[in-house]
Amino acid sequence: MNKVVTLGKGKNRWVLGLAGGVLISANAAFGQSVLPSHLQQSISDVVDLRNSSVQFLQGAGRWFPAPAGDDAKFARNLQELHDRLQGFKTDLDNGESIQTLRSDMNKVNESSASVETFVPVLGGNAETAQDWSRLQSDLPQVRQDFAVMEAHSQGNARDDAQAKPTIPELAQQLLSAIPPYKKSLGQFLNMPTRVPPSQNQDLSLVQMLKLFEDQSGQFVQEVGSGRSLSIIQEESKQLKYTAGKMEDLMDAIGPDEPTAQAWQQLRSSVDEIYAEIGNASEGSGADYFMPDAKQPPPAVVGPAIQSPGASPGASGGSGF
Repeated sequence: MNKVVTLGKGKNRWVLGLAGGVLISANAAFGQSVLPSHLQQSISDVVDLRNSSVQFLQGAGRWFPAPAGDDAKFARNLQELHDRLQGFKTDLDNGESIQTLRSDMNKVNESSASVETFVPVLGGNAETAQDWSRLQSDLPQVRQDFAVMEAHSQGNARDDAQAKPTIPELAQQLLSAIPPYKKSLGQFLNMPTRVPPSQNQDLSLVQMLKLFEDQSGQFVQEVGSGRSLSIIQEESKQLKYTAGKMEDLMDAIGPDEPTAQAWQQLRSSVDEIYAEIGNASEGSGADYFMPDAKQPPPAVVGPAIQSPGASPGASGGSGF
């Protein structure tokens, strides 16, 4: 008998969606019928692992007021895995193309591998170990379901070229992610009760963000001018490199949750741009996604970040 329950821990967690007695037939209908429930189960596993790991880190004094270092990387990668699983399910529910779903599956695999890297660093206890074991058991089911569906998807997917974002759309997505991050970071750095790191990482991050904004503006300008793939490819590599430096500084300052989420959105935009064109070769098809008409690049806008330690209206510090 099939049983549907809400998300939770304990015995109920294993009876989401279809339960038992299903004969596997190798066709797309089967893959699509069970994939949503296995995705939902994996999402539930990640939520359980996050809750148990937060409790463990707080109990060990390693989450006050936020995690730092490798603990912060683990928390961020786990949140990314959750978001990518949720995005995968949303795209599946919306009937997106097989190319989009394949990209979702690849992103989930990438995030899962990143989380696995930091599990030994976390340490954890019996509860976190159990939650991690459940996630490791459920994710392979997602991969198997998708493989079945992908193998029988010919003629059923949407036009991939129509579904794939253009480079200008990715550039606009990047620009849209900068102001929320900049605002949240400024509020976090200037919290009255916050004690800044001893090695001046606050100022380094503000300066690195200014460089990232300049590079983003340059990237959009090159795209809007219809420059060659090789040029915008180099711009995307610079964006990815700078984002990596910023990520190290983010780990050092231990941001609050709103700032961490805004950063993850921004970093995901960079990763998506690089995944599309960073390693593409001339004639690979990436040029097809350049704009047909030249459009002026949108301006990079956003509230200024007050230099850490400065009073409102004071000048100096970050330089912007």
